[in-house]
Amino acid sequence: MLSRRFGLAVLLAGLLMQPLVGPASLRAEEKVAGRARLVQRSYLVADLLVPLKPVVVEKQGKRGPVSPDHGLVKLITHMIAVETWQVNGGCGTIDYFPLGMTLVVNQTLEVHRQIEALLKTLRAEQETNVSCEIRLISVDADFGQRVLSEFGIPTKSKTEVTFLSHEQLRKFCDAIQAHLGTSVLQTPKITMRNGQEATLRVCNMQFFVTRVDVSWDGEQVRGMPINTPIATGVVLSVQPLVAADRQSVRLHFQANLTSLESQKVGLSPVTTKLFPIHESGEKAEPVTFTQFIQTPKVITLSADKVLSIPEGRTAVLSGWKQKREVSKKWALPLLGELPYLGSLFRYEWQEPVCERILFMVTPRVVLPEKVETYERIHGGIE
Repeated sequence: MLSRRFGLAVLLAGLLMQPLVGPASLRAEEKVAGRARLVQRSYLVADLLVPLKPVVVEKQGKRGPVSPDHGLVKLITHMIAVETWQVNGGCGTIDYFPLGMTLVVNQTLEVHRQIEALLKTLRAEQETNVSCEIRLISVDADFGQRVLSEFGIPTKSKTEVTFLSHEQLRKFCDAIQAHLGTSVLQTPKITMRNGQEATLRVCNMQFFVTRVDVSWDGEQVRGMPINTPIATGVVLSVQPLVAADRQSVRLHFQANLTSLESQKVGLSPVTTKLFPIHESGEKAEPVTFTQFIQTPKVITLSADKVLSIPEGRTAVLSGWKQKREVSKKWALPLLGELPYLGSLFRYEWQEPVCERILFMVTPRVVLPEKVETYERIHGGIE
């Protein structure tokens, strides 16, 4: 017969030999369970790839190649369950196979239902166009503070969105243009198909000597100045999607505004010692060579928002504030225009300016009936 002590020892040994389940194991099981809920489905999108091919409109610069499925894939990943896709840290994946013009999606059933509804809407609204007007407004900080508060536009540091009616937009534009320091850049009206992406790039390429490449050619040290290109300007990208009731437009808006902190670029000296060699082969005393390199400071403002804009409204994106220096000139009338002595009567200086930056986006839905009427009257556009 077993004693009580022996039985207790056997019981404890069995408990100690059982595997322990820690938090890491629980997380792993939850992760596997989360992945198991993903369902793989394929969607034939041959009829949607052509109208959704992105259109790139550039004023300066080169246009790079764009894959034909880029517009549709980007539309799905930016409009439906953004945080669940693998590119944003989620588990969902989407791949395009050009041979069969098919999208293969690994996602949950809820996301699949949203994708099916989106594709159904795109097929029903392929003839619907969206025209978009974009304004980039730069206004003095103090003056803009007063005007923006009158129209209920927030001025905090983070990006805020405010919707204005047509009448409010007219009054707002009249108010800000009353100040001489206001600058308004209005893009051409861009007309796109429903779901199509368009990019507008207005840039100016500037070159600056930012470094010196010092090398030994076997006989002497050589210093070669290196030019670095810096693109300054604005790059805008929009991708609209009309709601089923045509009462609103869901718009993916991206903007990058790049500028120099000061129009006068600073200089920094780089000193190098050179060892000249005489014709006789004797080395002379080293010569100090000084090369000045430029030190441009670049300011970049970025925006990436998905907006749901009601029909007939304008979305105002605010919250950006930048400080830069501008060149100011003063000259005495007549005397300042003289060829040589005029420099004695002219003065130029740098003045700091603080500005508030606003983006205004106005989408409008162009119905198929209007497009058909125009083509019937004017014979279409070749």
